[in-house]
Amino acid sequence: MASFASWLALNMQITARSWLILRLTEDSLFLLSIMTLAFALPMTFFSPITGVLADRFSRKKLITISQFSNAVVIIILALLDYSGLVQYWHVVLIAFCNGSLMSLNMPSRQAMISDLVPENKLMNAISLSNTSNNLSRAFGPAIAGILIILIDTSGTFLAVSFTFLMSALIISVISYNKTKPDQKSQSFTSDLKAGIRYAFSNVELRPLFILMFVSVMFGFPYFVLIPAWAKEVLGINADGLGYLLTSIGLGATVGTFGLA
Repeated sequence: MASFASWLALNMQITARSWLILRLTEDSLFLLSIMTLAFALPMTFFSPITGVLADRFSRKKLITISQFSNAVVIIILALLDYSGLVQYWHVVLIAFCNGSLMSLNMPSRQAMISDLVPENKLMNAISLSNTSNNLSRAFGPAIAGILIILIDTSGTFLAVSFTFLMSALIISVISYNKTKPDQKSQSFTSDLKAGIRYAFSNVELRPLFILMFVSVMFGFPYFVLIPAWAKEVLGINADGLGYLLTSIGLGATVGTFGLA
């Protein structure tokens, strides 16, 4: 439930944020791409660091902090939007903060799943976690699109903030106490270097990294540009954009059910 709420908030936020950017920049594809880059880069470069943090501190607390902080950041964006003071650089800065907080959230969440689930059930647990992600991709954009029509982007951001808070609350009541690192003698930088060295030297992991790089490089741009394409080419409103993005999430959900 916590994972679903977190991903739901994220996908609602992405839809509302993209729509807001198009409104602020008069449908500029370049500025929309810059905003998305500001969101994606922290997750790429900070994740190795936050992975080490997840080995050294309470994963439960790290996830709770990231979710609560995301809620606060989104409330700020909602207030700026509602007051009419929001500017393009505000959205880019908040996107960067969201990406940074997600980089803290994701390694801790994956590690926490492996701690809570027996090894023989781990594949199923990861698949179900991915299913919750894809279900949120199915429902999140549609909900965001409808909310934008009803209460504008500012009200949608408030709903996103509330959903992040719900995720933080659910995580906080989970019984989970693993807080100590496995390797007490290693320094932070030593663990970071060892992790990076292992990731690039392991012959089994290397093809996965290449596959992920190629899929993100060629697949993510189309997902980023869909809002502008939907608005300019199809001439649809925010609710239509939500339904369009929903179809992507439904397709991905079918695939992960097969793995589970």
